Amino acid sequence: MRRQNLIFIFLISIIAILPACTPERPAPLIAADRFIKKQADGKAIPILDGPWACVEDTQTGLHWEVKSPNENPQFAFSTYSWRTNERGSENGGSCGVDQAGMSWVKYQACDTQDLIDHLNRTRLCGFNDWRLPTALELRSIMFKHSYPGERLLPFTLLPRIPYSPYWTSEYKEQDGHLLAQTIHLGTGEEYWARTANVANVIAVHGKRK
Repeated sequence: MRRQNLIFIFLISIIAILPACTPERPAPLIAADRFIKKQADGKAIPILDGPWACVEDTQTGLHWEVKSPNENPQFAFSTYSWRTNERGSENGGSCGVDQAGMSWVKYQACDTQDLIDHLNRTRLCGFNDWRLPTALELRSIMFKHSYPGERLLPFTLLPRIPYSPYWTSEYKEQDGHLLAQTIHLGTGEEYWARTANVANVIAVHGKRK
């Protein structure tokens, strides 16, 4: 009887520590379950295929722009001043522009509205209602990684995201200045900046959250 009790206690102890021994799934694996890759025409493709132009978050129903490695209007390292619906600061950033028939890239001053207009004009992934994300929406795709210094995103599906602040659609008036909210996709820090400042952008499509 004593031996049976000892075996029972041993088994209970093993069961108790099993959750602690089970490793947490890394963010890229979680993302693979949650996101769908789509081509520029909106067609879904397998998770290991490419190239892809946007990703659909099946958890929220939102689609996210995939930044380009090429120096065009969607270039990952383009910067933008904040402007939306005639509010904000015009042409404070620097980004590529469409050059039909040209093999070289022309740069011009630009703002967030310029990028949104471009995405809607070209109907990225079949949509013409791209916009800036709300702070809540941008936070919804942020993951904590075990890799020091890595961006707080599912970077295998949303690659080429600079380690820097990103504009949201949130804005407010303060001390006579129009401020817009940014979220740093490397550190998670949030702060309000004047709209004439520059930051990066990742556009979103879908019902506002």
